[in-house]
Amino acid sequence: GGSVSYITPFLDGKPLIQHSYRLNAGGGTCTSALSQLMSLRWPAHRSTATVLNANHVKETFCYTARSSYSEELKTFEDLASYREKSIRIQLPYTEKEVPTLTEEDLERRKRQRTEAADRLREMARAKREASMEGLRGSIR
Repeated sequence: GGSVSYITPFLDGKPLIQHSYRLNAGGGTCTSALSQLMSLRWPAHRSTATVLNANHVKETFCYTARSSYSEELKTFEDLASYREKSIRIQLPYTEKEVPTLTEEDLERRKRQRTEAADRLREMARAKREASMEGLRGSIR
């Protein structure tokens, strides 16, 4: 299911309904977790690590262990097996255009930075003078 799964054990081919239980995790939960993991692992690709893309990755490449989980993990211990089972996925990528600045733009930015620095210096000077006047007034 999307948000829940039901586990029903079978004994000799017959379901044991009285031992069934509900697990509050399903395919949608897995997709959401995979989407979050992709966003955290590759922050530059947050816009492409969507739930839709995560669902595609899950349905195309993920599987459940046929036997026990620990046995499945052991198959990845061998480097050749690991390389055989590993899959690289290319997320959609669009290169961002970086605007080139003209000499005039560079000069304007430099002038703006200088003016901002001058304003900050003037504010600091005024604050120092006000502080000094306060101290002088308290001494008198």
